[in-house]
Amino acid sequence: MFAPEKGIELLLGCFKLLPEETKVDWPLVLIGDGVLKGDIVSRKSKHIVVKPFLQPEALIEELMQGG
Repeated sequence: MFAPEKGIELLLGCFKLLPEETKVDWPLVLIGDGVLKGDIVSRKSKHIVVKPFLQPEALIEELMQGG
């Protein structure tokens, strides 16, 4: 769930500070819903991917594709 108390703003701020080469090699993938989803989607870029909420079984498969 995208909620203020989970620190999503801090994560996005830190990701923005990364060098472009790092973002190309390691995009930020956010999965979920919540009160901040609209704000996150409006700020996404080619290196920030926002995916919808996934059930636990599907989330595990998605996480297995990460680095």
